[in-house]
Amino acid sequence: MLYGLLILFLFSTENCRKSYAPPEINASHKYLSVDGMINMDADGVSSIKLTRSQKLSDTVSIPELRATVVIKNTAGIGYPLIDTGSNGIYVSNALYLDPTQQYILSVTTADGNQYASDPITPKQAPPIDSLTWTLGFDDVANTEAVNIYINTHDPSGNTRFYRWDFTETWSHESLYMTFYLVQDKKIALVYDPAQHNWHCWSSAPSTNILLGSSGGLSADIISRAPITRIYQNDARMDIKYSILVRQYALDAPAYDYWLQVQKQSQSLGGLFDIIPAQLTGNMHNQKVPAEPVYGYVSASSVQEKRIFISNQDVGGWKSTQQCKQEAYLVDTPKEDSMIYYNSDPNFAFDHFGSLPSLVPGVKPKGPYQFSISLACLDCTFQGGSTVRPPFWQ
Repeated sequence: MLYGLLILFLFSTENCRKSYAPPEINASHKYLSVDGMINMDADGVSSIKLTRSQKLSDTVSIPELRATVVIKNTAGIGYPLIDTGSNGIYVSNALYLDPTQQYILSVTTADGNQYASDPITPKQAPPIDSLTWTLGFDDVANTEAVNIYINTHDPSGNTRFYRWDFTETWSHESLYMTFYLVQDKKIALVYDPAQHNWHCWSSAPSTNILLGSSGGLSADIISRAPITRIYQNDARMDIKYSILVRQYALDAPAYDYWLQVQKQSQSLGGLFDIIPAQLTGNMHNQKVPAEPVYGYVSASSVQEKRIFISNQDVGGWKSTQQCKQEAYLVDTPKEDSMIYYNSDPNFAFDHFGSLPSLVPGVKPKGPYQFSISLACLDCTFQGGSTVRPPFWQ
């Protein structure tokens, strides 16, 4: 009897339970977020991304448009950044900035609000010693994986705090290749490879926050800091893969800020996700000092290093792609046999052929036109471009 009453109580409390969303989750603050770094290289180009936060339950930020963004030095000289369009990214010309001066990033938004960073002391990033990678078995994912690491050091001991990002590029091909093209609803035999989209290159930026510190070590050395991991049969490894890693030097407050963002974004999934807690950066609203502003702007030289990994290096991994095929009987006069029957724009002509007969002694029926889903004949459907990158090996 007691057991039955307990079950009844638990059932009733479960049905009475209601989800609760705190007001902060659904509040729409639209605070400014500033992401970027002042590039201290000779002829360096600085890029700053401005966005507005939304509700914490939203996953997409709003680009801040038509702002005036300027890098100013302590001598009062300003270097304006150019609005690149509708994505909230502002880019400078190639600049030579004096590393002995401090800098301030100034932002005036279209609504007249003025934001500025604290004075920023530039840092010099040491060279990257090497990028290394290993092929091993990942027990958590239960599959093989390529792990890419970075190694660096600063003999002067002046860096201690590091941040990295990267751009990865990979080559890929369409699953099928054909010399036929459909032009004006007719099948044309075209041998010029420049007219076929068989081979492509795609690129993507890093999305995670990558940090390293030698603060607890006697020497300023970073050894085998993980950069990224690629699991077996990822399409990026089908032919050849390349990664370009960039290294920046941070001061201690910047490192602490990005470390907190890293810890929180790990549960949210990316660099530009909404930050669920108040973080104190170095950007401030000059008219409303109490207004939160997300982001921490630093100034650093940039060090780069690139490596390539081929498909043979990982034992011939291969991604899978499903391709749908359709067949159409060619029943027109011979002079019209090159008319393309499939009107579905998601398909393209692949080849002529016959369907095998299921009855012994009966000839195959045909000829047929065989169409393949366009994504399997055109590599641009997987993203990227048919233009070979200048750095590609």
